[in-house]
Amino acid sequence: MRTFRLAAIVLVVAGTLSACGGLGPPVDEVVVRDETVVLDAAARTMLTESREDGTLVFTSAGGTPLPAIDVGSVLVSEPSTAAPDGLLRRATAVDDSVPGVLTVTTEQATFGEAIQKGSMSAEFSITANDPGEFTPAIEGVALAVPMQESGTAAAAGLGSTALEDGIGLTFDTIIYDGDGDKDTKHDQVKALGEIRLKPVIKVDLDLDCQGFLCLDSDIDFMFKVGVEEVARIGLTGKGVLGLNIKQTITLGTYKGAPKTFFIGPVPVVITPKLVIELRFDGSVGVTVSYEVSQTLTAVLGAKYDDEWSNLSELDNEFNVGPVQTDSPISAVVDGKAKGALRGELMFYGIVGPTLEIVPWVGLDLRYPRDPVWKLNAGLEGNVGVRIDVLGYTKAWDSQLFDFNAEVAQSVNSAPVVSFLSGPVQE
Repeated sequence: MRTFRLAAIVLVVAGTLSACGGLGPPVDEVVVRDETVVLDAAARTMLTESREDGTLVFTSAGGTPLPAIDVGSVLVSEPSTAAPDGLLRRATAVDDSVPGVLTVTTEQATFGEAIQKGSMSAEFSITANDPGEFTPAIEGVALAVPMQESGTAAAAGLGSTALEDGIGLTFDTIIYDGDGDKDTKHDQVKALGEIRLKPVIKVDLDLDCQGFLCLDSDIDFMFKVGVEEVARIGLTGKGVLGLNIKQTITLGTYKGAPKTFFIGPVPVVITPKLVIELRFDGSVGVTVSYEVSQTLTAVLGAKYDDEWSNLSELDNEFNVGPVQTDSPISAVVDGKAKGALRGELMFYGIVGPTLEIVPWVGLDLRYPRDPVWKLNAGLEGNVGVRIDVLGYTKAWDSQLFDFNAEVAQSVNSAPVVSFLSGPVQE
């Protein structure tokens, strides 16, 4: 074994993350297993291919020695051109039969196979200035301009969200189209609004393996994602009686730039990925328009210290826009529009912790009834951990919170009644 002595690093964690605590500062001893091969800059340059099946190809030019890799070696690498999310792989076969070319067949490795003892504590945030990449999935979705209001008008005209330095996107998308023609507007139900968020991510990892095998009890792990989010979700539409919609629409995917931290000489590469979805589940049989703006500060996370435990905090505030509806007699409208944020922390490109924050707005309209309509809003939060890289024997997931509240209701007055036997005409 190779032992390294390091100065302890104390991270000062501000804001909501510090309130949840952690696993403490890193220990000062790192023991790297003899099988571990950390690719240096020269080896990363020689890595010319990283195939989907795990095969790695190193190519040497001008007689430069190829990396010393044997069957059983555990390869660890910082991000490179061929492996942009880094590497943590175990060599299962090595072929050097072609001069100047080394072909290595690999399989996924775990932290405990590379490191016997060591720890790290990392914290980073994602803002509008992060050099990540946003990929819209459909028309009508755009990345909001940082450090200024987007100016997007929503269904009830609440104006733009306020988290100007966060990652933002606007959406104006059709969730139902009666005739399938996007140019005819009389039979469409649309969702529109804006979501801005600013994640702050903290990860603690502490390994103290007693031998070649790392048991669950030898690995302490904690992750927390503190999220400031402003979500404005509106729904406007014209449908027929009895129309039921259940649909999930991916608005876009944001992949952050890889972040590299170290346990002794061993790089730990974390890449955040966010998928933003719009989910609708309910019925629309009238002309309807409603919107709720939601501001939240939440901490989602989990800790493993002999067993899994939840870490969560929530501070939430709703602002309500006017509801406009022409209601048919004996109508029932009960629909939820959700703006779901699914987050993944990928270690060397492999999913580890996962989280989900789902703010939603719903309209409950029934006539006759007092009140005629109720506007509800809520928030769901879930968390999970995959096992591929961390080395735990079982995956884990849990619901952190499921909050809902009535945020507005109509006064006791008769609605404007329209009989509907088909699409509402403009």
